[in-house]
Amino acid sequence: WKFVIRWPKLTIEEKQEKYEKFQSHEMNIFLYFKDRDYFDEFVMPYLSQKMEKQFIDYFLLDDSEVMLKYGNNGACWNQLNHLEQILVLVWLRQNNKEGCYGHQ
Repeated sequence: WKFVIRWPKLTIEEKQEKYEKFQSHEMNIFLYFKDRDYFDEFVMPYLSQKMEKQFIDYFLLDDSEVMLKYGNNGACWNQLNHLEQILVLVWLRQNNKEGCYGHQ
């Protein structure tokens, strides 16, 4: 994973090679926040075609229906781990929405 430090300097071919080798939720989150152009061009189309999406996929795809479900429903909120709860709060803030417990 040391390559992430050099990510901005990698060629598109090198990025593709690294992405194929290290593809994961962690890699996708890194790209979402640190290389949005690459994420939008290469990762988002892949995620949108996944048959079985997980919570992090819905966050990365900006699925407002799912995000509001978790943000507005205490029972759903409690099912999330801490990282997922943070991602809900990030999404709520990015979209100027209020969620459960008045979080924004």
